[in-house]
Amino acid sequence: MAPIELVHFACGRRRWALEQAAAAESVTTTTAYEHIAKPAAALSGTRNAPLEVCEKWAAAALKEHAAELAAAKPGRRNAVANILAYRSGRMIPAGWITERIVVNALFSACEINGLVQDDGADQVRATIASGLAAGKWKPLHELPDRPRKPWQPIDGNDDNWFLLGLRSEVRALYRMRFPGNPTAIDEADRRLWEITKVTFDPWKIGEELRQTFAEYQRLACEAHGRKRARLPAKMKPADVSRDVVDAFRKDRKRNQNPACQTKKRAKKKAEQQAVNDLDDKESAIHAFLRTHPGPQSVDDIYEGVRRSRAFKGMKPGSIKNTIRRLIDPPSEKLRKRSRLVPLIAGKRSRAKNRGSKILVDLRK
Repeated sequence: MAPIELVHFACGRRRWALEQAAAAESVTTTTAYEHIAKPAAALSGTRNAPLEVCEKWAAAALKEHAAELAAAKPGRRNAVANILAYRSGRMIPAGWITERIVVNALFSACEINGLVQDDGADQVRATIASGLAAGKWKPLHELPDRPRKPWQPIDGNDDNWFLLGLRSEVRALYRMRFPGNPTAIDEADRRLWEITKVTFDPWKIGEELRQTFAEYQRLACEAHGRKRARLPAKMKPADVSRDVVDAFRKDRKRNQNPACQTKKRAKKKAEQQAVNDLDDKESAIHAFLRTHPGPQSVDDIYEGVRRSRAFKGMKPGSIKNTIRRLIDPPSEKLRKRSRLVPLIAGKRSRAKNRGSKILVDLRK
């Protein structure tokens, strides 16, 4: 019998990861993060998995949902019930599992964690029904009948961003450890494959990778194959306590705030300066037209304003293009925002080279 695919779902910020199991004859009920053997080479093609495989897939997922909900602590139970009901509801429209089985499993888990006794059966059923209704509006796509790596998306509408982010961080760590080594990425993917079959806990991931606090700090301050340096969120150092990491994160956030505020102020100042420059250019053109009555071409305006302070430092071609945009804005939005356009009247004529020529004058 062909291998089946099991899924475990994680609550909160974590998403769900696809894992490969052994042959169906030897598969037993698995717990979260159980070590599973690596599958054989991927098959080609994009066939869908048989319905029997999808039903077992959904049953395993629901079992994980129920176990996670049963272990939920007070203060989080209602939110967890709604989230897991939503994820379970996505499997119902495809026919992988029935709504009655899902409701009974989640309600029993709420009895175990004490939510039914605290909020009442009607309120719990309403919470589950709300999550199921939302999940059925976004059904899962058919599962592919081929092995896949854990960081790959399950379908086009539900990318596993947690594992994609973890993969980026692991690759950055290996690039830092083995600079210039082209095999570092392959080794990072291999270790990621092994780790995701065991745990998704950031602290345990740090232990598996033997990540030090010094490496954690370097990843937060230096870019290693990434667009920018980022504080690792999906793996934590294994050689220090949580208090040390929390203190580092707090200090880094405090130190970054002034820099962010400075950048925002500089950006706002630059935008305001651009508006002021635009006003100055419009004022220069208006002053020229006021002192030179009669229709004026772009070349005439250029000769009159090119030495003004508003156009200082600009090349002749840029000055002419700016003048054209100011007297004849290319879009209706710019035309409405312009202060110069309502004050002038434009007339188009044929130039010597048979091109379009615009003449402008102040309105009477």
